[in-house]
Amino acid sequence: MTKRGVLLFLFLVPLAVGLVVLGKAIAVPEKPVCPGIVVGQDGEEHGGPRMRGDTTCHVYNTVTMESSGTRTVRQQLVAQGEQRTQYYLLGGVCTGYGLLGVGVVVSGFGPWRRGAGGEDTEAVRETATR
Repeated sequence: MTKRGVLLFLFLVPLAVGLVVLGKAIAVPEKPVCPGIVVGQDGEEHGGPRMRGDTTCHVYNTVTMESSGTRTVRQQLVAQGEQRTQYYLLGGVCTGYGLLGVGVVVSGFGPWRRGAGGEDTEAVRETATR
């Protein structure tokens, strides 16, 4: 595999990761969805992840399964908005980096492509070794 092929692969990986993360950002729901247990004002658990106006969400740490607090509907909406923003930022940076790198590799503007005088460096190396 050539240097160009390796570089192309190395830039396609962050491009793919960025597109997946952007897809995750789009998938974050607009309505409040509780990642833990939904509890009403009466103290009873309600089925399903959707939160209504008078419910709270008991959030748990997914690793230790210990309670990490409660959230109201408004707090859950803010948390989901922050998560969406982080996904858009990370996905945009990875996608942009990948696109820029692929563009440089495909167009041939990299330092491996041309010598100081504009000649092809591989051709220069071949003539120098002869």
